[in-house]
Amino acid sequence: MGKYYVIYMYTVGLCLLILNENNFWRVWLYRSVFPFIWAVILFFPLIQAASLNAACSKFKTVALSIRVYGYQNEEDSHLDSFLLFIANTTLRSKLFHIPVKPSYLLGATIVTCFTLLLLFQTSSVGSAARIF
Repeated sequence: MGKYYVIYMYTVGLCLLILNENNFWRVWLYRSVFPFIWAVILFFPLIQAASLNAACSKFKTVALSIRVYGYQNEEDSHLDSFLLFIANTTLRSKLFHIPVKPSYLLGATIVTCFTLLLLFQTSSVGSAARIF
């Protein structure tokens, strides 16, 4: 189970919430809080990795503009070696060997929200009497 434990626990908690047939309020409270806590644990590293990628891409853009606009008194060989270093540097954070970008996170969140909305509206996941 190892590195996928957080995703596993979040999925289990979400399934417990959706497939709940017990109408006691304490059970609903527990089963509602359980996926929320694991979602926070899951999304915190993703958000940190996405912000790190955004900062790294901004750093790379600024470093490339320094070559053009700054340090006119330096030798061309020094500036070219700096440019070559920046161009070949890969500044990307990865989680589970998957590159994390803000656009990927936003797209996955939107697809998940629409999928859950569709499943709840068609009563494929739970009946309307059990939810709300």
